[in-house]
Amino acid sequence: SGLAAARTRSFSAPGLPALSRPVAVIGGAAASLTGSAGEGQTATVGAAVPVAPAVLVKDAAGNPSVGTAVTFTAATGGGTVAAGTGLTGSDGIATVASWTLGTTAGPNTLTAAVAGAATATVHATGLAGAPAPLSVVRGDGQSASVGQVVPIDPAVQVKDQYGNVTTAATVQFTVTAGGGAVAPSGVDASGAQSARWSRGSLGLNTLSASIPG
Repeated sequence: SGLAAARTRSFSAPGLPALSRPVAVIGGAAASLTGSAGEGQTATVGAAVPVAPAVLVKDAAGNPSVGTAVTFTAATGGGTVAAGTGLTGSDGIATVASWTLGTTAGPNTLTAAVAGAATATVHATGLAGAPAPLSVVRGDGQSASVGQVVPIDPAVQVKDQYGNVTTAATVQFTVTAGGGAVAPSGVDASGAQSARWSRGSLGLNTLSASIPG
């Protein structure tokens, strides 16, 4: 009983030489799980977190539980785990092979479970990936007098390959016809980037939105 360690058992009797033998006391059955590594990470959606999550399993006396099977499951966020079951080592730690986040930006959770013991939860946040398409969300097809600002600031959203809106890339607005003027005007709560656009000459005026590269 007690903490795992190397112990010695000894036997003695009057008039006889003493006898001793070593014995190793190791951790018992799993009683608790706690996070050991990988909590609170961020990664691009659809990609694996940089640090594989790990949990520490202990027995009722607080010793590392050795050789215990831990099942890892992607609980929320739509991610996946590779080799969902791992065994604890001599330190009582089991590590998931890899955890890939889901394709929707936002919170993800991973659970670790051992039969007969409590579960542990690891959290991560998925970030939008590299910019893919740009889409106009407002301000197309307006009219205004020459030299006047159009009534609605034109705005576009930048999305990654999974449709997550990202503001990591700054949109450049450029007047391409009509000779007007344009300047960025901000980013709204939906992640749309907008511009204040003054009309140039009579006729068709056009504005382009692009991301360098």
